Amino acid sequence: MKQEITRSSKQVERIKAFRAQDNKKVEAMQKSIMCSLSTHQLAVKIVKSNAGGKTPGLDGMIWETKEDEDKAVNRRDKIFNGKLEYKASELKTVMVPKPNTTERRPLRIPTMLDRAMQIVYKFATDPLVEENSDNYSYGFRKGRSTSHAIAQVWSSYSAVNGPRLGFETDIEKCFDRIPHKLILEIAPNLYGQRFLIEWLRAGSLSAPFEDRGAPQGSIISPMRCNMVLNGREPFVVNTCGLRKNEKVIRYADDIVVIYKDPEKGEAIKRAIETFLATKGLNMKESKTRFFHISEGFDFLGWKVKQLEVSKGHAKLALNSENTVLTMYPPARKRKSLCEKMKNVLRKNNTERYTITHLNPIVRGWCQYYSSATLAVQRFAKVQALQYEMIIAWLARIYPTENQKGLLNKYQSIAGKHPQKPNRLYLPTSTKMSFLKVAESTKPHGPFYQKNIYLSGETKVITIKHTIERKK
Repeated sequence: MKQEITRSSKQVERIKAFRAQDNKKVEAMQKSIMCSLSTHQLAVKIVKSNAGGKTPGLDGMIWETKEDEDKAVNRRDKIFNGKLEYKASELKTVMVPKPNTTERRPLRIPTMLDRAMQIVYKFATDPLVEENSDNYSYGFRKGRSTSHAIAQVWSSYSAVNGPRLGFETDIEKCFDRIPHKLILEIAPNLYGQRFLIEWLRAGSLSAPFEDRGAPQGSIISPMRCNMVLNGREPFVVNTCGLRKNEKVIRYADDIVVIYKDPEKGEAIKRAIETFLATKGLNMKESKTRFFHISEGFDFLGWKVKQLEVSKGHAKLALNSENTVLTMYPPARKRKSLCEKMKNVLRKNNTERYTITHLNPIVRGWCQYYSSATLAVQRFAKVQALQYEMIIAWLARIYPTENQKGLLNKYQSIAGKHPQKPNRLYLPTSTKMSFLKVAESTKPHGPFYQKNIYLSGETKVITIKHTIERKK
């Protein structure tokens, strides 16, 4: 998925001043952004249009009318210009389940006013954080996504005579353990420091104040996480002497190191431990391991694994080892999709309601995995499961219909035009997409060029589709 990058000459000028370490000019430009009335109006618009635009904070307030919006804009304008004292509100706490576990984690929800304040702060700060970001960091960054991260993994392991070893780890309670002192030391927003202190100190009624942690649910929490973890890549590369084709890839708190020399493994682990220790963090032992690509590993919901090619398909081999790199949704993700579909179909609702709620689930899953190896065959299997579930659901809501009647009803809702309203979305209608490896150019810098990607993309695409045609 491509994300549009909007830039202005002032953004580029600010980055140039930041690179020249002209702090006085950077602070002045940050102040002009944070005190701008148009910035505040845009922040209100973003808060209202976000998924949580109807979710109040602890004060129970929602901006429903134009008058509410104008009051919020005027209040923030006075706060940022120093005409009104500001104190961050307590955070509303909601416990949400962790994926693939029975555990629950706290989600801290700020008030709408605090959310808008944080958006204004992010406008002034994010380009500077982006400037310090590592080349192969993909989480919560403009123009980058999970597809870019997994594409980099694919590109590295698919290289002829390239690396075949890897180290994966997860940072334990990353958001909960980042020291506040460290955040304040490295935050590049000089003018907004007093607001950042307020947000860090805003605890919740169910948790006492601590001098560490960035509440999950805050708009600037992902940016603060990136701010703290930036610098990990050059540290590991320089400490362990990694070569050009050996990569340190991170998405949020998930880290994968791709390397070739087996002797570097322990050094890589020690380097990451050392770097995280300086940030008051540590690795999660249960998710830390070394692997060979032939064993495979899970990353961002994908299974990446190298398979041996049979003699009859030797032409498909990616290299002299007669192996091919595959990338596909793991079994737990397919099971999760089936469970979500069953939850919708368990309810004896109308066809319109069922299709309206079922289509986004199936479409989103298929589009995420549209770059998978042998995607056409995999989607055909998902569609077969979908067919069985729909027939069982139709038999339940139309108990007097025979098998032929049920089949006719299925065909009426799963016609040849699945994109039309009231039509069932069929997995095999998903358009196949190609992985693209994001360029390391900073999106707000003066040398940024749109839609520039690293070489090697065409080769990966050719190999993947050759496999699909032959098999």
